[in-house]
Amino acid sequence: MKHAYLILIAITFCMTACNEWLDVRPDTEQKEEDQFATAQGFYDALTGCYMSMASQDIYGERLTMTNIESLANLWNIQENSTRYEDVDLAAHDYTTDYARSAIQTIYAKLFNVIAQANLIIKYAEERPGVFPDEATAKVIQGEAFALRAYCQFDVLRLFGQMPQNASQQVELPYSETTSIYEMPPYYNFDSYVEKLKYDIEQAENLLQDNDPLFEYTFAELEGGGVSNEFLMYRQSRLNYWAVKALKARMHLY
Repeated sequence: MKHAYLILIAITFCMTACNEWLDVRPDTEQKEEDQFATAQGFYDALTGCYMSMASQDIYGERLTMTNIESLANLWNIQENSTRYEDVDLAAHDYTTDYARSAIQTIYAKLFNVIAQANLIIKYAEERPGVFPDEATAKVIQGEAFALRAYCQFDVLRLFGQMPQNASQQVELPYSETTSIYEMPPYYNFDSYVEKLKYDIEQAENLLQDNDPLFEYTFAELEGGGVSNEFLMYRQSRLNYWAVKALKARMHLY
């Protein structure tokens, strides 16, 4: 009888422990819940997107000064140069380890920014009440849509097919997912462009009349004339006019 009683206690303990263990959320989910519990969390996440884009692996170097310029043969690169990836990219030899590493880095880093933007979009839709006002909520969400479109557009330009008379058809992922366990679907050129157009239109509509640059001059935005300091320096962000420029670039492409 004593043994049966001990077994019953052990089973009860195990069941309780299992239920508690099953109730534990993944660390990433908990961090997301905490990150986007306040407006400051959204501001930090958006700033993180810009910081990632400014890293050397994307627009801080590879997509402005080195790898992208080598692809276009805008540098006179000597064959004995120690910038091996640029030598290979200039020769359009994408089979070497150096070239493949450079390409994989650019691709992965662009989608890292896209994933961050996706989280902002998701939680901004779910938690508009954490922002000080509706206009701020729309500006944050609009910038996130613009960031996603900006990076996805470069994925298309770098890795997609030619926009006209393409000799090879290419499908690419357009990511709107926030989970590392969910793979984004792949789209053909026309469907991909439709997704791109949608994101740019969303950004344009959200920023229109809500972006502080409609109310303040750039001088005022630099001089602290805005009550919310995060909305200063709009000329350095993907503001409404930057989104219009991105839309023009897409149509020209």
